[in-house]
Amino acid sequence: MLAKDEYFDWKSALSQVDPLLLDYIKRSVKVDKLKGDVWLHNKENVEQDILQKFRRAVGGKYLMRLDLDLAPDEQKIVSKQLIANSEIEMSEFLYDLKIYQI
Repeated sequence: MLAKDEYFDWKSALSQVDPLLLDYIKRSVKVDKLKGDVWLHNKENVEQDILQKFRRAVGGKYLMRLDLDLAPDEQKIVSKQLIANSEIEMSEFLYDLKIYQI
């Protein structure tokens, strides 16, 4: 995209950019040859990116707790399905009613 502008010195501009940005662009660029569109699509593992950012910012290790697994009856409550969601105004109060199927 930058190479199309003949008056912009894109080579020297990109040489002053952080290599991490260039790697991201290289991994994420998508080209639609039929439409002539070029866009960025982050297809990396978002969870791993968050963990890496945490390690760089805070340092140390991020440990996942294994004792947080839900019992089958708790899992049933967490994976409930929303059937209805509505707001009802009564006098000066607004009530948010949600109905779930367990």
